[in-house]
Amino acid sequence: MGKGSAPRPPDPMIAIRAQQAAAEEARLKLERERNASADSFLSSNAITDDFRDDIFSRSNAARDVQIAGLDSSVASTLQDIRQRNAARGLAQSSSGAGMIGQAEGFATQSRQDLLDAARRRADARIADQQFFLDDAAASIRSGASPASAQARFRSDITSANNAFENALAQAKSGDQRNAAFQNFENDRRLAASRFKENVNQFGTQGTIASAFAGQRKQDEDKPSQVSGGFTGSLS
Repeated sequence: MGKGSAPRPPDPMIAIRAQQAAAEEARLKLERERNASADSFLSSNAITDDFRDDIFSRSNAARDVQIAGLDSSVASTLQDIRQRNAARGLAQSSSGAGMIGQAEGFATQSRQDLLDAARRRADARIADQQFFLDDAAASIRSGASPASAQARFRSDITSANNAFENALAQAKSGDQRNAAFQNFENDRRLAASRFKENVNQFGTQGTIASAFAGQRKQDEDKPSQVSGGFTGSLS
């Protein structure tokens, strides 16, 4: 009998494919675990209606303080305009009414600006919260531990809360008139100042003219005098 053929060596590709399959399974398992951790994090820290309501409530409370301040400024402006109009005899004139109408128009727009700003302020804070959530979840999916992601998330929202409180405090303490209203007030007060200067100048000139006229009249009323008269005698 002839010798039998030698057994064929194992196909190295079989082992390679097995290793690749095992590695892929391990990768998919790790990905599933990380995704599960990220989903759990999102679920545990999801933005709630109570959170949204609280943010809007705090922003609206600051808005109400702002509107009260605006209303006070508007009342002072309207009173000042009416007093100046009355002093100039313009209380019933179209120009006087027009000035009041302009002020009321700027006040209405300023009030709407405050309403819009309060909504944007709240929306921005809520958007920040969602960004922090998504960023932390993405870091978990990329391999960060849930504990480290949670710590960074807590730090982010602490900073955001402090910034939000500072924004509320600044909003309540600032000038509540919008830029257009402030420009209107600056122009109005500058015009009033110039008007006062003109009146004062006119009054001073009138007083001087009156004094000169009085002096001139006194001079005209004095009797004529001839100086250096001639006297002589015959001897």
